[in-house]
Amino acid sequence: TSVARVHALNASIVETACDLVARLVVHTVSEIGAKLFTPAHTKQHRVMDEVLATCADFFSDLVHWIKTPDHKEACIRQCIRRVGLMYLSSLLKNQRPIKWPRTKEGTLVISRVDHDREAVRKLLGKLESKLEDAQSLQDELQPWNVVRHLLLATDTEGLAVWYSEFIACFEKTQDHVSLAQDFKGLLALKKEISRADKAAALREFKSFLPGLLARESA
Repeated sequence: TSVARVHALNASIVETACDLVARLVVHTVSEIGAKLFTPAHTKQHRVMDEVLATCADFFSDLVHWIKTPDHKEACIRQCIRRVGLMYLSSLLKNQRPIKWPRTKEGTLVISRVDHDREAVRKLLGKLESKLEDAQSLQDELQPWNVVRHLLLATDTEGLAVWYSEFIACFEKTQDHVSLAQDFKGLLALKKEISRADKAAALREFKSFLPGLLARESA
């Protein structure tokens, strides 16, 4: 019906507007975010804290100027998703391949991920208190959970548990081709897993991506 088409159009406009705002936020923090997983990040906590402080300033304005509660929540969620994607991108760009479990460097990096995850959790909690009738925002913490568990996985079985969660987290901000590339990049960071097992894991991961399979078979 015409009413349904109008509602669908409005939803599309809101989604596009929220993503534009989210891209602006991430562009603003990109210079700071580029330091994630560099020595400046792994030796101290301030990098992600600075990213989130800037985001918090943006969110204060969003909550003030956007009048519809659902639109406020949608914009904040998309911003956090874009920040999560930036976090993953910085990991893939800046972190060198290592053996993650039970190594000094692996322990240090994971401790920073834990700190950053807790900082995001606290920010989400503060934002929830400012939103009217908002559902819990804590599900937007999942990118940090997924990254942590994938880095600590010691075999293909440990990786496979998180395929669906990885896709659910990051397909809201990129297509299936990019998802496969990022997962391949993450596998490249894991020296404790053999090349053959990485290839098998990537093949299995791709089987969860119908958009990629359709493109490759075309």
